[in-house]
Amino acid sequence: MQKLRLFIAGMAIAFLVGVSHAAEVTLMLAPADPSRPIYEQLAAKFNADHPNIQFRIIWSDISQKMYLLAAADALPDLIFLPHFQLINYHNQLLDLDEPAGSTSRDISSFYPQLFEQCRHDSRLKMLPMFYNVPLLYYRPDLFRDAGIPPPDNTWTWKEYRDAARRLTRRDERGRVEIWGTTLEQSWWVEWLGIIRQAGGDLLDENGRIVIGLPATATAIHFLHDLLYVDRSAPRPDQAPAGGFLSGRYAMEYGGHVDEWLTLRREAKFEWDIAPLPGGPAGRATGEFAVAGIGIWKHCKNPAAARQVLNFLTNRDSGLAFCRSGRPPVRKDVAEAAFFTIEASDPRLAAPLHRAALIETLTFARSTPRDKNFTPLALNYVAPLLQRALNNPDPAGIDAIPAIMQQDCEGYANTLAQKKSAGGFSLAAEVILVLGAVSGAIVVLKRRGNVSKLVVRRGTTRLFFFFISPWIVGMLWIVLGPMGLSFYWSHTDYNIVDPARFVGLAQYQSLLTQDPYFWHSLRITFIYALMSVPLSLALSLGTAMLLKHASPGIGVFRTLFYLPSILPVAASGIMWAWFLSPRWGLINRVLAVVGIQGPGWLYDAKWALPSLVIIGLWGFGGPMVIFLAGLKNIPISHYEAASVDGASRWMQFLHVTLPALSPVIFFNLTMGIIGALQIFDIAYVVGSAGPGIGEPQKSTYFYVLNLFDKAFINLNIGVGSAMAWVLFVIILAITATNFGLKRFWVFSEGSA
Repeated sequence: MQKLRLFIAGMAIAFLVGVSHAAEVTLMLAPADPSRPIYEQLAAKFNADHPNIQFRIIWSDISQKMYLLAAADALPDLIFLPHFQLINYHNQLLDLDEPAGSTSRDISSFYPQLFEQCRHDSRLKMLPMFYNVPLLYYRPDLFRDAGIPPPDNTWTWKEYRDAARRLTRRDERGRVEIWGTTLEQSWWVEWLGIIRQAGGDLLDENGRIVIGLPATATAIHFLHDLLYVDRSAPRPDQAPAGGFLSGRYAMEYGGHVDEWLTLRREAKFEWDIAPLPGGPAGRATGEFAVAGIGIWKHCKNPAAARQVLNFLTNRDSGLAFCRSGRPPVRKDVAEAAFFTIEASDPRLAAPLHRAALIETLTFARSTPRDKNFTPLALNYVAPLLQRALNNPDPAGIDAIPAIMQQDCEGYANTLAQKKSAGGFSLAAEVILVLGAVSGAIVVLKRRGNVSKLVVRRGTTRLFFFFISPWIVGMLWIVLGPMGLSFYWSHTDYNIVDPARFVGLAQYQSLLTQDPYFWHSLRITFIYALMSVPLSLALSLGTAMLLKHASPGIGVFRTLFYLPSILPVAASGIMWAWFLSPRWGLINRVLAVVGIQGPGWLYDAKWALPSLVIIGLWGFGGPMVIFLAGLKNIPISHYEAASVDGASRWMQFLHVTLPALSPVIFFNLTMGIIGALQIFDIAYVVGSAGPGIGEPQKSTYFYVLNLFDKAFINLNIGVGSAMAWVLFVIILAITATNFGLKRFWVFSEGSA
C-alpha cells in the first residue's frame, strides 16, 4: 500500500513538473470566427499529441488592439494577420524561410499566389490560412425562369447588364420584387474591381495615386447606368434588408467567400457562384485578400510555435477547415475534398461550380500593400463615389476623378514621412509658451487678481500639504501626458516604431494639405451652433416646468434626467434603429399619418440634424443645474416685479434671466466644450447605421477625424497635432466667453 502511495505521488509530481515545464504557445482569434469549432478541435488534438507543448487559443479580436499589444510587447506567440497589414507589422514577425523552419518542404502544396501575399521584401512572414476573392453569386432558378443561360467565364459587362435588366421583376404597381443585382457603394470590393476592369486603379505598382485617370469615370458611368438607366440595382435607401440572403436579388457582384457558411445555413433558395464579368480591361478583381499566421519575434518558445504553425497548416488540418466550408489554401486539399460534393442536403452541397473560386485565383489582383490604401479607399474615394451615384444627373461624373485625385494626394501628403528636424523649433515653442504664461500672470497680478486669489486661498504650508495629492495627480495624470502629446505632435510616430522629430511639419501639412481637416472642423462648428442653443433652451424650459412642487414632480424630474445617464452605446444603437429610413419607428409613425419620413442618418442632408436631435436626448445634466439655479432665485424678486405690474414674460426677461445668468454662462461654456469634442454618440450611431462619419462624410466630426488618423492609421504625430489644435481652439473660445462675461453675467455684488 505504501509503495502504491509513493507511485501515485511520484506520478502526480511528474505530471505537475511536466505541466510546469510545458512550452505554452498562444494564438488570438476573433470570438465570432466561423471556424471556431475547428480551431478548438485542432487545439485539443495538438495538445493530446504533444504533452510538452500547451497550445492555447485566446478568443479576442486582435485586429482592434494589435498596435497597442505591439507597443506593449504583449502580442501572442502566433499572430493572425491579413496580408495588407504586413507593411505595418512585418518587423514584429519572424522570417519563416530560415533554415531552422520546417515550412519550405511543404510550400509546393500551397497555391503560389497565396504565398506571394505572405511575403514582405521577399521574406516569408506568414503561412496562408484563408483567402477571399470577390465572386458573382446568382440564383439559378431565376435565370431558368427568365430563360437566361447562367453566367460563366465568358461574361462581360454587356452580358451582366443585360441579365440584370431582364432579371429585375416588378409588380403591377411598378414596385420591385426582385432586383437584378446588388450595388455596393461604400466598400471597395465592388467599385475598385470595376475601376480595374475599366483599366484604372487607386494605386499603381509603385504606390502612386492614379484614381484620377479617365478609366475611373468609365467605371462610375457603368455603376450609374445600373441605377438610373437600367434600374436593375437599388439605391441605398431602396436596398432590401439582408442583402443577397433576403432572396430579393438575382445576382450579387463581389460576394465574399465566407458567405458560403451563412447561405448554406440560412438560404431558402438555390444559389451558385461564377467568376466576375470582364470589363474593357479584363476581369481584374478589386479584393484578393489573404490571411495568414506568423510567429511573433519575441516569442519565448519559437520552436514550439513552429510546430503549432506547421500543424495548423498541414494537410489534415486543411481538410478539416475545408470540410467546414473554408476555401482550401492547399492544392492537395482542394483535389481531395473541395471539388468532391459530399452532402446529402442539396443546400450544403452549394456552390456546385466551385471551380470558379480557383479560376478566380488565376486573374485576381491583390489589394495594394500600402498603409494608405484603406483610408484612401474608405475616406476619400467612397464618399465622392456615393455623391456621384446619389445624383441622377450624370453630367458631373467626368469631374469626380480629378477631385478624388486631389483629395487622395492631399491626404497622402499629410501622412507622408516628413523630413527630420532639429530640436531648436521645439525649444523655441516651449520658451514662447512659458513666456506667454508668464506674461498672463504679470497682467493678472497688475489687475490684482492673483493677490486676491492668494489672500482668498491662503499661502500656508498646511494649504499646500492638503492639496499635494491633487498637485501630484495633476502633474502625473494630466500635465505629463499633455507634455508627451505636445512632443509627439512634432514627430513622425506610429506607436510601433521609434518617434522621429520633424518640427512643425505635422501642423503645416494639417493646415495646408489634409482635405478633411477644415471639413471636419466646419462640420463640428455647425453641430455646436445648432446643438448648444437648442440644448440650453430645452433644458431651461424643462427646468422651469419642473421647478414648482406638485404631486409626482420627482418622478417627472427623474424621467427627464434619466436619458443623460444611460450608456452611450445603448442609446446610440436605439436611436440608430429609431431613425432607420426603412424600418425605423419614427418613419413608421409618420407613415401612419400619411407623411413620408426622410432618410435621417442615411441622407447627407439630414444626417447632421439627426445627430443634433440625438444630442438633445441627454439634456438632463444642464436641466438639473438650471433647476438648482431657479430654486436659488428669491421669491421676493418676483413679488416686487409683480407689484410693479410686470407680466410673466417681463419677469422672465428682467428677473429670471439676469439672476440665472451665472448658471447660463456655466452651461454655455460646458456645452460648447462638449459639442466641439463630440465623438462617442457619433461613433456608436455611425457604427450601427450608415458608417462612421457617413453618409458622404456629412457627420465626419473633428474628433472622428483625429481618431482615424491616430488610432486607425497609426499616425500618433498627426493625431497629437490635431488634438493640440483643438485644445487651442477651445481655449480661445473659452477665454473669449470669460472676456465677454462682464457684459451680460450678473452677480449679487455687481452694480
